[in-house]
Amino acid sequence: MPDTEKGGDHTRELEEGDFEMTQLRKFQCQQFENNMYGEGEFEDLKKDKKWVCDDKYIETLSADVRKELLPAKMEEGAMTQKLLLFSYVFQTFVMMQIFNQFNARKLDEEINVFSGLFRNMLFINITIFTILMQFAMVEFGGPIVKCWPLNLN
Repeated sequence: MPDTEKGGDHTRELEEGDFEMTQLRKFQCQQFENNMYGEGEFEDLKKDKKWVCDDKYIETLSADVRKELLPAKMEEGAMTQKLLLFSYVFQTFVMMQIFNQFNARKLDEEINVFSGLFRNMLFINITIFTILMQFAMVEFGGPIVKCWPLNLN
């Protein structure tokens, strides 16, 4: 579904001027490198070891090519920075829930939430299963769980 801006009775597709330019150029470079780099008329770029996608290079592209690199032209479910952020939030939320599991084990006024931890193997198994499933969902779930696989970088 294309990004649109509503104005009265009509809807128009967003254009380059509707975005903050430095962020748009970064986005367009990312899209160019993922979708067009080394293909068709851009095949020679792979041979050029000094080639860098930056604002100046994007400006040299035709208006039609730049228009294809706008957010409105992205495929549904494509990996974006917003999807990456949501993946981090999802991962953080689940890890906080796991931490809360440890805190919820002790209802009295005990301070050490880890005391007697290994006496309850069911708790250990459920915690390990939850962690493994969480990482599997983020790494391999992709469009199904709307996550971008994360790495340590």
